[in-house]
Amino acid sequence: MSVPQVISRRPPGRGLDYAELRADALSFIQDRAGDVWTDYNEHDPGITTLELLCYSLTELSYRAALPVADILAGPDGSIDTRRQSLHTPRRILPSEPTTINDYRRLLVDRVPGLGNVWFLPVDTEQAVNGLYDILLYAPDADACTCEGEPPDPLLAQAQGVYARHRALCEDVRRTTLIRPVRTIVAATAEIDGREAPEPIAAELLYRAGQFLAPELRRRPLADLMADGMATSQIFEGPLLRNGFISDSELGAKADRIDCTQLISTMASCPGVLSVNDLTMRVGRRVYGATDIVHVPSHEILKLDPGVDAKRFPIRLMRHGSPCRLDPERVRHELAKRWRDHRRAYPLARDYLQAFSMPRGRHHDLADYVSIRSLYPETYGIGPRGLPADAPPLRRAQASQLKGYLLVFEQLLADYLAQLAHARDLLSVQPIDRSYFGQSLAPAIPDVGELLTEPQGIDALRRDGDRWIERRNRFLDLLLSLYAEDLPSDLPDLGCSAGSRDSEKLIEAKLALLGKLAKVTRIRGRGFDYLAEPSARNVAGLEIKSRLQLNIQPADPQMRKLYVVEHLLLRPARRLRGAGIHLDRFDYAFTISVVLHLPDAEGKDQGKDPGFRRRAAALLRANTPAHIVVLPRFLNAEQLRDFEAVHADWCAAIRSRDPRDIVRSSVRLRDFLTRCPSEGEDADIVHSDGDQLS
Repeated sequence: MSVPQVISRRPPGRGLDYAELRADALSFIQDRAGDVWTDYNEHDPGITTLELLCYSLTELSYRAALPVADILAGPDGSIDTRRQSLHTPRRILPSEPTTINDYRRLLVDRVPGLGNVWFLPVDTEQAVNGLYDILLYAPDADACTCEGEPPDPLLAQAQGVYARHRALCEDVRRTTLIRPVRTIVAATAEIDGREAPEPIAAELLYRAGQFLAPELRRRPLADLMADGMATSQIFEGPLLRNGFISDSELGAKADRIDCTQLISTMASCPGVLSVNDLTMRVGRRVYGATDIVHVPSHEILKLDPGVDAKRFPIRLMRHGSPCRLDPERVRHELAKRWRDHRRAYPLARDYLQAFSMPRGRHHDLADYVSIRSLYPETYGIGPRGLPADAPPLRRAQASQLKGYLLVFEQLLADYLAQLAHARDLLSVQPIDRSYFGQSLAPAIPDVGELLTEPQGIDALRRDGDRWIERRNRFLDLLLSLYAEDLPSDLPDLGCSAGSRDSEKLIEAKLALLGKLAKVTRIRGRGFDYLAEPSARNVAGLEIKSRLQLNIQPADPQMRKLYVVEHLLLRPARRLRGAGIHLDRFDYAFTISVVLHLPDAEGKDQGKDPGFRRRAAALLRANTPAHIVVLPRFLNAEQLRDFEAVHADWCAAIRSRDPRDIVRSSVRLRDFLTRCPSEGEDADIVHSDGDQLS
């Protein structure tokens, strides 16, 4: 049944309750002017004016109480989310991968042809902490291992995806495409008489193949929503594009196969009563029903269904008699199951439909109609005006009332203009005022006769508009919605109490709001060392730190910030120096942040201990808690040397040449060792006890 559209008997809010507004106004008049104003009846001109103003206030309250979507909507009803610093769940809730399962989902989602991925932490006795070995299983690919230049496009693609999304101070030591080992499973299965034998045989082979070489199965968005999963849970971890993968799918890679468990898996198929006489041929070796098959880490048992063999490996029995199988139908049923298992669910359209931004109804919120038109015609101030034969005194009295009302009308019109510009005040676009108004000329044609200097009203607005202070407060509100702020107590960073510096603070806050979703999402991400350096290809903490330190991409003052992950310098450990048997550089979970921050006068702020401490505290606040950050303040000459060494190192990593990587890593490591960080002396060298390889 449709709900009838009726006016509620419940009283409206105070701003919409005309009777309450009128009663409050009368009480105020009686209190302030009761000794001279005694007639409060409707015929009194003052009461008429009072009632019209109360009526106008209900219109203001009505427009202010419109849905937020209506207030922010553009002419077509849509909301410019980036302009308003509003974010859909797809944009703000996902994060870069933080767990091993996150990485497994990401690689299977982004690399076509991958069936499964395993991440194995490298033993810290053999390498630096924070390294992984990646095992890739692609059902249709050949086996190979990648330590230098990827010999296989699939390996190169997987390494590229990992490098773009890897966590700070983590990396991959080796990427291996697992070698499939041909495996044939033979068994006798007793089935009931309710289904055709071919689908049952296909189901037995499908479950056996999935048990031996598990492939991750995706789920559509509709399934998660039907399960009642919260939006924050749906978008937990990296953004997936081709379907969701449940935690139950992400088991560890089996290093041993128990044949009894394989029998149980096959026996659980619908229509199967029992599975007997199981044998498994792995390569040239044959195992029985109670045997354990050990599987090396670089291998996986891939089932050969044997559909094309002269003798079908799965024998079905029904009531003691063998069933004849149609091999072509078994092949068709098995292929159907694997297609369904490997099915991808493109999520872009589903995200848009399920989590779209609400649309509003556009209103001309600044539209104003003069309250003169509401007065009785006898007042002579409405659209018809006074009769042509009205005496001069009557015309003067009408003009006097118009002028008296003009003050109130300007306030009402400016309120509506302020409401219409709410989407500007709550946006990330630059504006140079916080109070807005509008001319009454469209609503009052003769306003020019009542104002000697109409443009002076706007000058009055600007004179009383402390827009810098108010704009900062509006932006603080927007930042607080995301639990973010921009410290204003760092005068040396260009954020002092002066007007110009306050404008710089506004610019910094607008820049942070504009990149807020990205800054939040990639806070713990490292830079992509396989891609060309750019303003976008940087460590996650670097983006927010640059905004807070007022470092622009093309800074005329040459303010610089670089993040160097010590883990990526680990190739330097391969070089054995003469008489050196111990490399005491901290490679694990440590970064160096290289800074050169001259002030507006060109003075090196890095020489100020107080400034260094404040800047170091800011960097540590932006860095994940498990990572040690070492700020290193360089002068102009040191910066030039560093940039040359750093550029050479980045080029060597992209070239994939082992010799160049070792040489450039040694140079960069030694350079950082010679530059003391904040809080340490020049002769201190950190130690983790790693032996040189």
